[in-house]
Amino acid sequence: MKLCGSSGDRRFSRNSFRVILVDILLCTTIAQASGWSCLPDQCVYDPFETVQALEESESCFNSAELLRRYHIFYPVPYTRFDNAFTTSLGSSEGDSENSRRRREILKATRHAWESYVTYAWGHDELKPLSKSYSDGFGGLGVTIVDSLSTLYIMGLHSEFSKAREWIQDFLNFDQIIEANFFETTIRVLGGLLSAHDLSQDKLFLHKAEDLARRLSFAYHSPSGIPFPLCDLKARECFKRVGAIPLAEVGTVQLELRALSLLSNDSFLQGLRYSSDDFLRIAGLATEEYNGVLPSRISIDTGSFLASSKRTAGAPSDSYFEYLFKLWVQSGYQDQSVFELFRKFVKGILDEFIVNTDHGETFLWEITREHKSGKIDHFTCFLPAVLVSASHSPFAPLSNAERSLWTELAINLTETCHQFYAKSPCGLSGEHINFGNGKWRQHGGYQLRPEALEAFFFMWRYTHEQKYRNYAWEIFERIQEHCLVPDAGYAALVDSRTRKPKKEDTMHSFILSETFKYLFLIYSDDGTLSLDRYVFNTEAHPLIISPEIRRKETWSWSSSMFNQSP
Repeated sequence: MKLCGSSGDRRFSRNSFRVILVDILLCTTIAQASGWSCLPDQCVYDPFETVQALEESESCFNSAELLRRYHIFYPVPYTRFDNAFTTSLGSSEGDSENSRRRREILKATRHAWESYVTYAWGHDELKPLSKSYSDGFGGLGVTIVDSLSTLYIMGLHSEFSKAREWIQDFLNFDQIIEANFFETTIRVLGGLLSAHDLSQDKLFLHKAEDLARRLSFAYHSPSGIPFPLCDLKARECFKRVGAIPLAEVGTVQLELRALSLLSNDSFLQGLRYSSDDFLRIAGLATEEYNGVLPSRISIDTGSFLASSKRTAGAPSDSYFEYLFKLWVQSGYQDQSVFELFRKFVKGILDEFIVNTDHGETFLWEITREHKSGKIDHFTCFLPAVLVSASHSPFAPLSNAERSLWTELAINLTETCHQFYAKSPCGLSGEHINFGNGKWRQHGGYQLRPEALEAFFFMWRYTHEQKYRNYAWEIFERIQEHCLVPDAGYAALVDSRTRKPKKEDTMHSFILSETFKYLFLIYSDDGTLSLDRYVFNTEAHPLIISPEIRRKETWSWSSSMFNQSP
């Protein structure tokens, strides 16, 4: 057998055909043992004979053709939708409790999804109290696309299929006259690419390619800083304000790099460099601001607004998150983005840390020389990337740095836990003001996932039971205060009361992020391996670049197939 080395085989071009055949053998053996179904003319009844026949064949195949021919969705093992995790973790009391909790989270996910289907199908988000809908993202059906990866991972086959059918038949970008470039990229483009990576269904890739071509006009600004709004029908992008938040310009690179690896379209392969150009601009300013850049950038000039605050939270947070994740996505090869991340962490340690007498760790917001005692819920993303970096064998960090980063991750995670533990209703507000030995919450719980994200990554890397306990406390409070029995889940107006009032909003990220992180916290480490995937900021798992991923990070784990919700 000859393995084609064409450009069309981008995802596996550096693997030998024997490696691919071994993976086919493994996949098919597991498939047969698990009773997975496939089309009659595509089933591999004897994988050993199949491998031998392929090795002796003079035909030229690329790996994608091999996988399609034998109905194997490599490299993700969640092909059995009706029950993605087929057996229990084990018989111990702890495993039984984890299985029970997964079932409860799965039930909550189904309730949120079915409520959306009943009252808001085809629209962006459910309004659970009025049993109606909102189209705040332009009418893209955001909840449908944002839910794809969660439905797939949880093995919700019929729900995933229903979502796919809608995307195939009704997701029409010619109907969208105003969409936010950033939100559309992380939720819709990221959701489509992740669904493709998980299912290997080309429909999702083709839709992603169509969307990206329309979004590309955002980079037709004078400075190359993207316009924040796009008319997808007219293929024009525009602005209504003069500056754009740091997160909105610096949190699209992961998706566009993923697309460049998957697509055979040379224009889309090159689009990543339009987004990557901002990393060059950010790099030039990094030294001036000690790694922590101002939060707003001029669209016309591409310069940072020195008068805007410097913060690890909103509206800057996910830019710093992506500096680390771009390095992971590159197979740990792109050292330039890791150095930007390293300088960011150094700046946080130098200027922003506040350790209180009560053992809490906060981060300042700084505007010029003024320090403000405010920390928002978005900042809880930070422990996840810190602990991931400090535990990575590929991170070029000294032992002292690893220790400092781990300590900061632990301390900030405890602070994020306190956001909830000190709230009268057990659910965090939007931000905390601190000072003079006191702190005060503001706003209501918006179904946000960042603290759960921190608990998930801390659990994966430390296996300390307290992080699972923290997560369950939040889930129980969500069930108590946010559940609308016949219409999904609602955000809260104010968290500073024991009986908070509900708000008529169910954000799509309760499905894409909040319930996904909860489910994964009680799943074993082989489920969605962090050696294989990197999450975008909407928790959509994207494949770590196969062409350059280090061989040591490849790992097939039988535990990926061993769970029941």
